[in-house]
Amino acid sequence: MTILLANAMFQTMFRQKELEQRCVEFVARARRCVAEDETGDFPDGWIVESSKARIPAEVVSAFPEADGSAWVRAWTTARNQAVRVDQETGVPTSWIVCGGVGMVLTPGTEIPLTTHPCDPIAGVFSAIDHKAKRYGLSEASEAILIIHHYWPFLLEQNYLERLGDYASRTAAPFREIWIVNGYGDPAQQVSFTRPANKPLQRTVACGARR
Repeated sequence: MTILLANAMFQTMFRQKELEQRCVEFVARARRCVAEDETGDFPDGWIVESSKARIPAEVVSAFPEADGSAWVRAWTTARNQAVRVDQETGVPTSWIVCGGVGMVLTPGTEIPLTTHPCDPIAGVFSAIDHKAKRYGLSEASEAILIIHHYWPFLLEQNYLERLGDYASRTAAPFREIWIVNGYGDPAQQVSFTRPANKPLQRTVACGARR
């Protein structure tokens, strides 16, 4: 039992690290840079510029509903069910989370009507706050924050502007903020104003370790 539990924990950590590396690669591609892996706790990865300067990148997940943990559980359950249907029928099967309930989309599935407006960035605000509070100013001000957004579309400009206004108003200390969804779309940058009293820290030189 202990061995099985340890193996499950290892697989979860491996998948998480793989996700973080993928997000860093998407942002590096958008910045015309190169992504570099990191095996330690901080940062989640590095973005190497043409000058060979290495910028730390931190990845955090954000969800389309306020209760992120419940949403992930529902999403994971529905995904596993969809995989089983796919294996049994040979037909690719999709799944969604609607109103906090995971659903497998089959020909007979009835999706309930939404009774409240959908705000896809509701969980992004707390993701920014979470990372800003977790790390010290000197670490955060060097880092590019990458938000892995569980949303199947690119964000429209008005959403990016709302996030930028929030980051500016709350004095988010990060060097840059980017949004990456899990569906292969290009990374999107959030433009915001860095506080004047929080200057950009020196970029870590290539080959150096903090």
